[in-house]
Amino acid sequence: MTILVTGGTGRTGGAVARRLHEANFPYLVLTRSGTASAPYEANACRFDFLDPGTFGIPFDTAKTPVSAIYVVVPMAVSDEIAKPVTDFIDFAKGKGVKRFVLLSSNVYEPGTRICGAVHQHLIDLGGDVEFCAIRPTWFMENFSRAYVPSIKKDGVIASPSKDGKARWISTDDVGAAAFRALTDTTLTNTDHILLGPELLNYDDIAKILTDVIGKKITYSRISLDEYKAELETYGLVGLRAQIMLELRDELARGVENKPDNGEVLRLTGKAPITFREWAERNKGIWQ
Repeated sequence: MTILVTGGTGRTGGAVARRLHEANFPYLVLTRSGTASAPYEANACRFDFLDPGTFGIPFDTAKTPVSAIYVVVPMAVSDEIAKPVTDFIDFAKGKGVKRFVLLSSNVYEPGTRICGAVHQHLIDLGGDVEFCAIRPTWFMENFSRAYVPSIKKDGVIASPSKDGKARWISTDDVGAAAFRALTDTTLTNTDHILLGPELLNYDDIAKILTDVIGKKITYSRISLDEYKAELETYGLVGLRAQIMLELRDELARGVENKPDNGEVLRLTGKAPITFREWAERNKGIWQ
């Protein structure tokens, strides 16, 4: 039975694909281009949520019936982005797929916008499908992507998040949890909030990076207006920018200050890695 991985070249999708590959599960990595890098190139398949004409391609390509799908909602440019995702879920259900694992967010409850709307759709399908919603907090990988230029050039992390703390989690731990949800059919109609092992604010992270990199890293507290202007310089406007601003404002207000729930350990059998462990593994990115 084949597992489809949407967003298969992304951060969590890549972690899922690696585990499926290593475990010799039949799988397809779905990408808009229909290509993927080694060792997944032979398992790549063209697919685009925004092009219904591609919905059938994975089912025609799979050598065995599709048993489960990892669903990663595309980057939101409008609240309407949930509609093509739920359309594909309905299409896949019509093809006989029963199991869906949704990558959502700990801040989006069922019935809210974007991922929350897709989550609600899976609930509304009732006994016709089995699903798990994987709902992680903030990704550690934010610091190995958007912040890399400012860390390397100026030794600065700038954010409007004030002293807000979060239980930062590695996307690899999220991928491990999603792999379990895709391959263990005893997990049915479940909702998993995934949190990292420690509460850290940006000052804490700057201190850890200073130790790991061997270069002074500081946290610059900027206003929401300053952050919005910075996003605009990168062409990030509209709903995408609005969401980024809202999330950082919530972080600043303490929304992410949550007790550890042990969910990653329960799902994967391993405790999630700490930010320091993750930074040590990736320190070459900032050097």
